[in-house]
Amino acid sequence: LALAGADGAARLRDVRNGQGFALQPRGHTSALAFSPGDRLLATGGGRPDQAGSGESDVYLWDLTAPDPSTAPVILANDDRVNRLAFSPDGRWLAAGRARSLKAALWDLGQENRPCLTPDLGQWAFLAAFDPFSRWMAIPGSNSLLLWDLNRSNPCADPFRLAQHQTLLSGLTVSPDASLLAAASVDGRLSTWSMANLYASPTVLRGHDGTIDALAFTADSRTLVSVGDDRMPRLWGRPFVPAEPRVLNPQARRCISPLGRTEMGELQLWSIHGADLASDCRALGLEATPTWIAFSPDDRWLASYDESGVVKLRSRAGDFSAPPSELSHGDATLNATPVFTPDG
Repeated sequence: LALAGADGAARLRDVRNGQGFALQPRGHTSALAFSPGDRLLATGGGRPDQAGSGESDVYLWDLTAPDPSTAPVILANDDRVNRLAFSPDGRWLAAGRARSLKAALWDLGQENRPCLTPDLGQWAFLAAFDPFSRWMAIPGSNSLLLWDLNRSNPCADPFRLAQHQTLLSGLTVSPDASLLAAASVDGRLSTWSMANLYASPTVLRGHDGTIDALAFTADSRTLVSVGDDRMPRLWGRPFVPAEPRVLNPQARRCISPLGRTEMGELQLWSIHGADLASDCRALGLEATPTWIAFSPDDRWLASYDESGVVKLRSRAGDFSAPPSELSHGDATLNATPVFTPDG
């Protein structure tokens, strides 16, 4: 598990035994990403007033080295990095640039400077690669942009999907690479068939307010979204403008070790059950989590809250056993934690 704190350092922790070590990039770390296969960890950051000083460079740490904290590969960058993303094949690394509102794209198989996208028109950097690393999608100022990664200059002349009038807040690709889904701050979900990008998207409405996150299930049959209304929604394929299944966090039938359901609890649903309200388990928490994630192998459930501690729960105990705790010293987290792809 990789963590970045307000002290500027990045830290690696083995979730099996809690052991770890610190990485010390130059500057302030605010973005993390593991490459597929866990060979590399990319870190980036910087401050707006330090552009061009080396403080905003992107570091690649070789996790197969005897001491990964030494001799990282440095990718020159002259703007603060707020997000990092590897393509599934590990060849491409995309970085969101906060000041210029552009994205940088490195071909890690070539020793050259990155190509830069046009001005994206929005600060929040969202990038989605298809599972076969053939293209990359990033929201633009008024349209969703797709770059063909097989071209000699992949950053030139992107394909523009249907225009959108509001900022996008989420972007994901189905595991079978057949669908692209985008969420917006006005509560709309748009889905495109990758077999016919010229067609208008299917628009799904049901949220009141901004959609904060969305994800496909592993079989690509269900799209899950959650927003400011705190009511997760499940959309089944084929997607049609119809009412989704709704998960109610305040349902009184949710199983809870406290005997009731309260705001601030961590709730788990079995989405394959016939009754979503009864197929729910609530885990007691001391504070409201600001981040939660399953490990890729589904063995661990991690959460983080204002206490400054990452808590790990094991599936072996049905996630209900007391969690293990990973401290980041006295510093609060400055970037979203990430699991290695092998969990």
